[in-house]
Amino acid sequence: MKRMILLLTCAFAVLTAGAQQDTLKYRISLKDKAATEYSLDRPEEFLSPKAIERRSKQHLPIDSTDLPVCRKYVDEIRRQGVNVVVTGKWDNFVTVSCNDTALIGRILSLPFVRTAEKVWTAPKGPSFSERRDSLVNRPTVYRDSIYGAAVTQIQMSRGDKLHQAGFRGQGMTIAVIDAGYHNVDSITAMQNIRILGVKDFVNPAADIYAESSHGLSVLSCIGMNRPNVMIGTAPEASFWLLRSEDEYSEHLVEQDYWAAAVEFADSVGVDVINTSLGYYSFDDPSKNYRFRDLDGHYSLMSRQASRVADKGMILVCSAGNSGQGSWKKITPPGDADNVLTVGAIDKKALLAPFSSIGNTADGRVKPDVVAVGLGADVIRTDGNQGRANGTSFSSPIMCGMVTCLWQACPTLTAKEVIELVRRSGDRADFPDNIYGYGVPDMWKAYQEYQKTVSRCPCFVFPFSIWDGHKRGSCTPRVGYFDTPLVGYDHRALVGYGSTPRVGYNRLSLGFINLLIINPVYGKYGSLVDHSLIDFSTSLSIISVKTILWMHYPYTTSMPWCGAALSSACPTSIGYRPN
Repeated sequence: MKRMILLLTCAFAVLTAGAQQDTLKYRISLKDKAATEYSLDRPEEFLSPKAIERRSKQHLPIDSTDLPVCRKYVDEIRRQGVNVVVTGKWDNFVTVSCNDTALIGRILSLPFVRTAEKVWTAPKGPSFSERRDSLVNRPTVYRDSIYGAAVTQIQMSRGDKLHQAGFRGQGMTIAVIDAGYHNVDSITAMQNIRILGVKDFVNPAADIYAESSHGLSVLSCIGMNRPNVMIGTAPEASFWLLRSEDEYSEHLVEQDYWAAAVEFADSVGVDVINTSLGYYSFDDPSKNYRFRDLDGHYSLMSRQASRVADKGMILVCSAGNSGQGSWKKITPPGDADNVLTVGAIDKKALLAPFSSIGNTADGRVKPDVVAVGLGADVIRTDGNQGRANGTSFSSPIMCGMVTCLWQACPTLTAKEVIELVRRSGDRADFPDNIYGYGVPDMWKAYQEYQKTVSRCPCFVFPFSIWDGHKRGSCTPRVGYFDTPLVGYDHRALVGYGSTPRVGYNRLSLGFINLLIINPVYGKYGSLVDHSLIDFSTSLSIISVKTILWMHYPYTTSMPWCGAALSSACPTSIGYRPN
């Protein structure tokens, strides 16, 4: 079985006590959502506020794929005598388990059912699970770099420059979809990783911290935050740990679990997803993929991955470890469009021989980029540092840096960030099917973004701060008429200008001056400095609620100025979180 996951340590195996009652699982594809109880006019009924906000910021539509699978359909399928395992709204399917294929025949006769495909058969032998290792080792302390041994894998793409500029993943949420997170809850060096929650889609009753150690090492590449021990590529991001992979078998149903995990990540407001999983060979050889299937749409996993950016998230995935085998090619979901597929290199930027190659069946460049995956520094299940090989680790290393870049470039959409990363690669002018666009330069990408922003006559806010918001009244002053506007976003507003003074700074936007004030919410402060600000350096203004004042350079009464904001003011204001 050619699976992509590389286990980092030899695990002890013990027989599990329980047995799977149902022996078959089927993916039931549905024709429509005609019986839905939801409406696209009321997205708050089926999408979380964070998911809605993400779409709004990137001007993405809420469409029928966002509607949940019809409850009436699910209930009718369940009444046929099967158990519902997961549902997938983007691809409109229900995965069920049973013991009797006759039940599937009954389901196929339902008018809203399109097809049924067997995606899992119970193994004939006993199943195995890993036993927790005792934690007896302390991590090594490195004095020459705060990044510890992992310094090269971030410096190669100049991700450390983003960290030095203050972009370490603050305010960003990453979902890791993997095979398990063995001992993450017990390893002292990992206790300051910001874990928001966990969810197991393979076995909801299982302990996700007692499963495979693969996800532990993947997570360490991104989230470790122990100076002089190991610092990951996004050490101040927050994480959801999700499990979709059953490492003891290889069946299509794992793609159903993965699809459900991606939709869950969307629902809880995730920004970036890392998945170090990929499939092309299965326990049932008739399900094996062929090169012609690598078109970004053939597999459920690839179809799901292709939609991630359309929902406002970035998916970073492993290219695969088949470069030295007969397959050689990337593995789904790495063939999907609008995802970052990451190959592996060593610390001298030479291709790792196992790294899977492209291109896709329809000729798109893959992998997209490369990062360290040969001799990657990770944390092992015993709490010690170690080295591991695989695109399983080049992917999370890249994922963390992409997260920090997006934090630094918040006005960009998911697709724009992906394209910016590609353009920053050292092979961007001549991409190939081995290195893709090459090793990205994150600092170069950030500087390119800054140049774009500084050329704008005004800043670009992800959504208009005036639309639908009640304006403050205009109070005449000598030479100015001011009206307060409250910024919607809870993060800090940032402009480009001189070093900030305490409490305020003013930007020139045409004939209108914008004063950004950050006192306690409700206390507006006052205008002091009338000089214009040079758009050459960046200033940061931190507040939970930031007050905006529009200053009009007139000396006569303007009772209509509150209503005039929509036409007289710039339509958007830019920001980035500190």
